[in-house]
Amino acid sequence: MNKNIFYGSLLMVSFASANDVFSSCNIDVAAGMECITNINELHPGQSDVGMFVIRMTKPEKGIFLSTSKKCDSKALDQDLQKRGTSKKGIAGVIGPKGIIYLIDGHHSTYSLYLLANQKNSCGYDGKVYVYIVDNKSNYNESEFYDYMKSNQYVWLKDSYGKEIDFSALPNKISKIGDDPYRSLMKLVADSKCNLNNPVIDGSNSTPYLEFYWGNKLKQYRPNYYNLNDENAQSYTLDAYNYVIRNQDKFKDLPGFNVVKNKSLCKKAF
Repeated sequence: MNKNIFYGSLLMVSFASANDVFSSCNIDVAAGMECITNINELHPGQSDVGMFVIRMTKPEKGIFLSTSKKCDSKALDQDLQKRGTSKKGIAGVIGPKGIIYLIDGHHSTYSLYLLANQKNSCGYDGKVYVYIVDNKSNYNESEFYDYMKSNQYVWLKDSYGKEIDFSALPNKISKIGDDPYRSLMKLVADSKCNLNNPVIDGSNSTPYLEFYWGNKLKQYRPNYYNLNDENAQSYTLDAYNYVIRNQDKFKDLPGFNVVKNKSLCKKAF
């Protein structure tokens, strides 16, 4: 969801220890508190993530020794010490029946799901620390849905940009889908092109920023769905150059920055 969170928090908020002072997540956890739960208990607030960006980060990076597949216990200990204690990590809202709905950290959570389910998970069992932004367990479903939408805590579009109902969101992180355009716009925002001549303001903290941009791009360039290692460079260049040549189409998006230099970028990474 928030690009400032994903890269830095992949393992920072992940590993739960038996000696922690944090309690297990339950219906009574108050706003502003952190609790421990299993990845499978978290309800996504969006239908898709950017799988290509997740694959680039490699969930196991940082917890294995570089020369072997043995676990690096020192790295694990460091990650435990760095665990997140604020909403700048895996964050959620407690809804009806005590269900925790993710509002941030979907990419981190899915990465950790992959880690827990790979052959050598380095002992990671899927436990996560979740920062509780609010507790609305006293709301009925209709009230809760309205609350989540009015606070921009959910992204109710599928990977093709079509509107979906709140009830259509996946109920487990394992069931989340892929939106290649979300990955693409993350690549565009982080590219040398955008860093040197920014059309997307990288400091903008609007929720679902890359989804907004990706959804707009789909309307004009519906040919990026097969994003992969081989075409990532060319797709990123093409998307960035299209945006700077057609700024009027994107000027209403959050994070838009007017670019006066419309020279085509030739190298993205």
